[in-house]
Amino acid sequence: MRARRVVRENEPFSGLTAADTVSLQERLGGLVRVRGRHVRIIRVVGHVLLPSGTLLCIQSAKASTAALLAWLAYADPSLRSLDIGARLERFGAEGDLGTLLARLFVAELDAAIRRSGLVLDYRRQHERGGFVRGAIDFRRLIRDGHNLAKITSTSWQRRRDTPLNRVFAAALARVRSDPMLRDAAPESVDALRTRFADVETRVDVALLEGKTPLQRTESAFQRAFDLARILLMHGGHGEGRETDGVAFLINLEGLFEATVARAFAESGRVRARPQAPLHYRIGLGGRPLKRRTLRIDVLCDGDGGPFVVDAKFKAKVSAGNVQQMVTYVAMTGARGGALVLPGAAGDDGLIEVVVRPSPEGTETIRLQVVHLDTTATSLEGWRRSAADLVARALAGTDKTTSSTVHRVEG
Repeated sequence: MRARRVVRENEPFSGLTAADTVSLQERLGGLVRVRGRHVRIIRVVGHVLLPSGTLLCIQSAKASTAALLAWLAYADPSLRSLDIGARLERFGAEGDLGTLLARLFVAELDAAIRRSGLVLDYRRQHERGGFVRGAIDFRRLIRDGHNLAKITSTSWQRRRDTPLNRVFAAALARVRSDPMLRDAAPESVDALRTRFADVETRVDVALLEGKTPLQRTESAFQRAFDLARILLMHGGHGEGRETDGVAFLINLEGLFEATVARAFAESGRVRARPQAPLHYRIGLGGRPLKRRTLRIDVLCDGDGGPFVVDAKFKAKVSAGNVQQMVTYVAMTGARGGALVLPGAAGDDGLIEVVVRPSPEGTETIRLQVVHLDTTATSLEGWRRSAADLVARALAGTDKTTSSTVHRVEG
């Protein structure tokens, strides 16, 4: 039995060996902060097997395991079959997210097979000999001079090696290779693996990314398919290089940014452009100007003009965040902007940046700080949180009290 250690995302801990620390840094890059003997892992949840043999489980104080599952379903519309709500109570809604996903996947796949049987494909097969299997190819028989020892017949062969079953075979192999995922339901995993023993684990990328929908005959497997996709897509590397070994990790920063973008895009109140490009030119030391591009998390176009939205998965706004937003606002000609952080609506505030473009006058840029509630455990709960976020961001400073206003002069 491997030793397991639970730590909190963005909270320092100690006790790792030097080899374990180096392994984490190689895998997660800038998501690992080391100060002396203390290590802090930021913006990621999941688990990783360290060289010492310890399974390090990283959990978040900002969102429970059940909330993370619903969060994934909201951020990616192709995963919205995962809105399973109260059914989580049967599987345990807390603990390691990967373990919960593996348990759900095995149960859903087994139930779908029991209801509908495995999805099979049929391939045309030609056979030649002194026997008949299927339909006789009479044209070929005539060309062969009616040679009954070489009759060509055509039949349909049933195959389990379909694109969907390859996804399931790959996900089961993934679960079996990870001790933490395998322990979720070891007997069921082994039993299911025998059903896919002759199925390849090479997966179609478009199918894995949700770009290719399932066929009508495969609809009974939608939820199992979506769970398999999550298990396969989060193979265990963050900002560092891709590293061999056992890990299941979800980058919360990327998930948060995708969620904020979807909230504004689906609101119907503005025209939202996620990852909007912002082009500029730069030239130093007399060298020719070179074109560069910045990406804005969300650029909104509404009745009052452009509005910049920047998502930051962190507890507090830094001076660098403010400078970045001022740059976005100035370069786009926006009427203002919103910095979105995880947290409660009661923590919202306003930052006023007084800019002196010339000795003759000043300009005040108003940046709202709004928070997205990340505790909802259902898809409907996430929709409400997203709608509330957009409403507060677009409401301007109507509900902002003077105690939450910070003025910065520059």
